Amino acid sequence: MSSNHTNAGGAPLGTGLGYTAVCRYRDGEGAEHTQLARSGPGRPHPEWQLADHLAQSGIRPEDVLELYTELQACALPGGNCAALISRSWPRVQVSHTVDYGTDARSRAKGQEKLYEHAAGLARREGKPLAARPGRLPLPPRPEGAAAAVSADPAAARGEVLDAFGAQAVLRRGAEELADTALPASAVDALTRTGLPSEFAPFFRMAPTSPAAVDLPAWAEQSGDPLKPHLKEFYDSYDYLRIGEDFGREICVEPETGKVWAVELRSGWASFVNSDLQSFARCLALLKQRWAPRRGLSPAAAAQDTARFQQDLAVLDPQSLSGPARWWAMIVEQMWDGLL
Repeated sequence: MSSNHTNAGGAPLGTGLGYTAVCRYRDGEGAEHTQLARSGPGRPHPEWQLADHLAQSGIRPEDVLELYTELQACALPGGNCAALISRSWPRVQVSHTVDYGTDARSRAKGQEKLYEHAAGLARREGKPLAARPGRLPLPPRPEGAAAAVSADPAAARGEVLDAFGAQAVLRRGAEELADTALPASAVDALTRTGLPSEFAPFFRMAPTSPAAVDLPAWAEQSGDPLKPHLKEFYDSYDYLRIGEDFGREICVEPETGKVWAVELRSGWASFVNSDLQSFARCLALLKQRWAPRRGLSPAAAAQDTARFQQDLAVLDPQSLSGPARWWAMIVEQMWDGLL
């Protein structure tokens, strides 16, 4: 893809400004400190960066006192920062400047307000701020039920191994899946292709977790059973959990083989991929692109995002066919300078 690609409005492509997070914490001797982190291409959200830094520094979770973020903590794949904060720091007081919604339109408004906030800071400091860059829209919705591009199982496994390395890829045993309702395509992906055991902040498939389990049973095993109306809802869909995205349960729908990200406590589901092999291959593509994004300029990161978006659409046309789809929200955050 040409480096001088422009959007329909003619503006050069570029990624957004991203945002800053600052936390205040107490060390083992009782002294208070602050730590700052900022989003950027190839980096997890600032909340994730802070969590890693504090854990590596041996700071106790209860000694994290305050967290301020320019942009409200998200509940999106690739971050799920609100969930991260909740499970990481039990006593932290959280504040933010710009609200960040749960749908594409309100998130876009949040990005506009974030730019206005940055512009105000730049004016006060007498610094220039570039105009908001352009971006490529999502590909047109495919006509009909455009299928994912399937690969030979050996080739698909090769893609996953090349991206993650053999030690990081988990394959399930056929005996673990023998009594499940998973379709043959999903069983093949889990037993032959494999998935990364952990690819933070995007996906985790813990070896100690059940290979495939329905959501009511998973909630029971986690010690927090579902309310009756949710259990009845899930019984009608028969989702089988195979992993998580650090905020939602990654599930296969047995009847279709489609992959969904499901919010356990609300029932809200976001389409991920047409099948589990496509999910594995898309994760491998993301892994190959993730680290090289780090340090890219906004213009270079935009070109990389455009290529990634294009390649995702080739692997699975359905993955980007709406702004509420899991991969579409990942790409959106890349354009916004959040990932």
